[in-house]
Amino acid sequence: MEFNTCPGCESAATESLQLNFAPIRHLDFETIGLGPVHLSRCPCCSLVRYQTEGEKLDAISASYRDPSYAETRKCSHSVIVPEFASPVTHQFLQAELLAATAKDIRSVLDIGCFDGTLLRAIDAKLTDVTLVGFDVAEGMRKQFPTDEKYSFVSGCLEQINRTFDLVVLSHSLQYIRDIHNLFRHFDRFLTENGRIFVQVPNFTMKPTSLLLGDLYYHYTPAILRNIFAQHGYRFETLSTPWFPRDILGMAVRDGSRLMKGLEDDCDVYKARDYLVSAADALRSAVFDDDNVGVLGTTFEATFVDSIIGEKIKFFVDENPNVVGHNFRRKPVFGPDYLTDADTLIIPYGETAHRIRDRFSRVYRGKFVLI
Repeated sequence: MEFNTCPGCESAATESLQLNFAPIRHLDFETIGLGPVHLSRCPCCSLVRYQTEGEKLDAISASYRDPSYAETRKCSHSVIVPEFASPVTHQFLQAELLAATAKDIRSVLDIGCFDGTLLRAIDAKLTDVTLVGFDVAEGMRKQFPTDEKYSFVSGCLEQINRTFDLVVLSHSLQYIRDIHNLFRHFDRFLTENGRIFVQVPNFTMKPTSLLLGDLYYHYTPAILRNIFAQHGYRFETLSTPWFPRDILGMAVRDGSRLMKGLEDDCDVYKARDYLVSAADALRSAVFDDDNVGVLGTTFEATFVDSIIGEKIKFFVDENPNVVGHNFRRKPVFGPDYLTDADTLIIPYGETAHRIRDRFSRVYRGKFVLI
């Protein structure tokens, strides 16, 4: 499937940009070759997409259908938020938000459900609800809940022939290549007052996500509003401090199908400039010791390691499920491991200061913000 026009708005215009960094594979946070990463931006709807050859684009879809994908289940990631006494999962927090904003839900479809963890969390918050999970990987069926209130569908969305009060796309929208076809499914899936919940990385807050080489699209709030508006939906963001670098929002049908007056979002160029300046800062940084680590075990940490890997000795993560393992062939420690002789790089852009302030109150070490 090749798109000669913008997959979001069908505009023939395009702007190309090149990121001179190695692409990162989301499945295991390994770098894929040497790069560069080629992106394009639509000047009409501002959609940013990954540009590569047709065979490589086809390989993205194939990788998520491969049986090995079902075996790549990552450790459950827990976070610390002040509202709860102990660490909680992302899915727990998502279910909290959904239960608070959509109390009348009786049926849920999770597109890109993986092993059904989010549906389980929704089930724990709502009563008398029917839960359907869809994933392109048939192998996920073995990990999916077997309770009668759950159903698992694999293959293609055409196989689903019922309506839902809520359709969920949690970190899955960016992996769906045919945007127009997806909206045709939304039109038939939703009940009269049905809603769509979306959560995706916000590349203005998470610029390193632009380097991911196994997805199709990158989003900001404005891009999502543009894409939904063109297909007859109103998209509104949900405000929450729990996911400071993601976009969370709800969409409802309003029938407008807005094709003019779309928001002009050029933040991809700001994100590119951040990556360049961050790489320059890392290369020029002088560390007083050899005990240099990076906070995190996802693509921000991969970005740092791909730039100055020879200086990085370890990674630090607050998630106890990854502590004690290796990430990119280096050990992962909890933050209690840090001593006054250690330097920790915090590569989280606009949110790095807040993380540093919290860490400096609780943990030892020197902190470098990127």
